[in-house]
Amino acid sequence: MSFQDLIKTAKIKTFRKGEIIFKENDSAESGLYYVISGDLSSVSEVDGKKVFLNPIPAKTFFGEIALVLNTKRNATVYVESEEARVAAFNKESFIKEAKSNPKFVKSLFDLGLERLISLEDKYFFNRKESNLYQPNPEFEKIQIENRTIQLNLWDSVSGEEVIHVLPNSAIFKDGDDSDGFFYLILEGDISLYKTLEGKQVEIWKKNTGDYFGYSTLQKYSKRFFTAQSEKGCRLLPLDQSSIFAMLQASPENFYYLFKYIVTDLIIIQSLYLSDAKEKAE
Repeated sequence: MSFQDLIKTAKIKTFRKGEIIFKENDSAESGLYYVISGDLSSVSEVDGKKVFLNPIPAKTFFGEIALVLNTKRNATVYVESEEARVAAFNKESFIKEAKSNPKFVKSLFDLGLERLISLEDKYFFNRKESNLYQPNPEFEKIQIENRTIQLNLWDSVSGEEVIHVLPNSAIFKDGDDSDGFFYLILEGDISLYKTLEGKQVEIWKKNTGDYFGYSTLQKYSKRFFTAQSEKGCRLLPLDQSSIFAMLQASPENFYYLFKYIVTDLIIIQSLYLSDAKEKAE
């Protein structure tokens, strides 16, 4: 069954070669777009010139920043192929689709997770020293809201027992076999370390209300980093069955889980692009 067949409630539009889906600085009220078929491209205007950003192939989504920030579009997206079909989702239509068609919405979640994990791996792979992410004021408020919401999402669907982690203890280590679980931090902080050139480098700090270890949801066989609690913490272990349970029990809660993943994706995307620009200069 194709994605086009799966989509039940969203608005689907057909565009011809050269037509514009949206322009840079347009309102983002239409939300996130999913490409059912065809190929798109995104461009941005820099110093009066159009600069190519990236291709957008079929079976991917774009414009996701609209789910996170009340902002204008930061690029122009147009059709490269002879024809393209896209579906638009805002918060309301996402939740509506989740109620009638959880399989498709779960596929969107998996796409976002796959992109996030891939970008994290690319960004952190070449870290030579600690370079912890410092909250961007634009995203900090959203991150705080996301964390508060996440702490209340799992009350009715998680059957796992809370884990109490002692100070200076590792939950898992870089290179460990994946056990299928990712974690929500209920209380405390977690430091993430990557083994680079034989040294343990701190790359990220996760706070109460954050998730970590979600590469296991993409069936990676090994852990990508070491997760360690410096002062002790409480964790809720979660797995694929937990996500399906949430999706069935509360599509609205699932939207907020997806929004959390999209927020992290946007942040790591901006870090990766900024890093690539510095290296090019």
